[in-house]
Amino acid sequence: MMNAIERVLAEISFRETDERPIFLQIGGLAAKLMGFPLHRYLTDAQTAAEAQYHTAHLLKNDVLFGFLDFCVEAEAMGASIAYSDSEYPSIVNPLITDWKEILSLEPPNLRRDGRMPVVLEVCERLVEKDQGEHFIIGQCLGPTTLATQIFGIENSIYLLVDNPEAFNLLLNFTTQIAKSFAQAILATGVSAVLINDPSASPNVFPKSTFNNMIFPHLKQLVNEIKTQEKDLVWLQITGKTTSILPTIHDLPVDLITLDSPVELIEAQEILNNKAVIGNINPLLFTNNNNENLLIQTQSTLAKRRKSGFILGTGCDIPFDARPERIHDFLNIVGRV
Repeated sequence: MMNAIERVLAEISFRETDERPIFLQIGGLAAKLMGFPLHRYLTDAQTAAEAQYHTAHLLKNDVLFGFLDFCVEAEAMGASIAYSDSEYPSIVNPLITDWKEILSLEPPNLRRDGRMPVVLEVCERLVEKDQGEHFIIGQCLGPTTLATQIFGIENSIYLLVDNPEAFNLLLNFTTQIAKSFAQAILATGVSAVLINDPSASPNVFPKSTFNNMIFPHLKQLVNEIKTQEKDLVWLQITGKTTSILPTIHDLPVDLITLDSPVELIEAQEILNNKAVIGNINPLLFTNNNNENLLIQTQSTLAKRRKSGFILGTGCDIPFDARPERIHDFLNIVGRV
């Protein structure tokens, strides 16, 4: 019988498995399920690692997540963060308001600044505790999302229109930060690094921007962090990404998330050379009943291809998800 990491590696290689792996993207929700305050989970490596490890066993999840939230990198660079025990933290104000300020910004120190060291410690603890049973993920933000975190999403959109060269300069800077963080994450011994780049979605920037400006930075990033064959990269861009999948097809990544708005059959045909994860809508886990969850899960199971597919959510399951919906899902897929 295969363990979790063996199943995942088999799917990535388009080989047969004893059963399909499941990737429930559970971040801060693990704190709630284990009875820990969210703020403690997001700031204490031991708490986060314990919550991830025990939640994975409780829910028979094949993946452990060594990441905290989307504010880690910006906070490490000096952005003010508002914390709450009922939702993920948010950036109070953009770190910079004039793109020229990027010229004076220094990259964060991965082992000293903000909670970047916490992320690395969570990854190290999970690797040590898990002993090769689960597929362990560490997360860094993609270049476009980090740009919108430190400059603001509205400012970034206007910058693209008014000064494309400055927008490209901003992406140059954030790509280097992502590269350093991703390399440090892989050095902890995790199974893969997740480049999470929701702001690269066509829901935010046009397809032409992705193809001409965003993709070159993603390609550079992936090429520079995949220095060994064992280094695995998972790319996650949320939203309706169908229009950019032909471009993503050429990225040397190993796993790609398909969010719930994406038509699964079409996407699998386009990404015929990549293992995909999807595409259960995580908001379905917050509903009062399980009818829609049942319908979508059965539909996804019917559309999945024979290999190179991992059943999972299109992004993080919300902090206010209902535990009974997660157990409903596990019942539907026969994991109880």
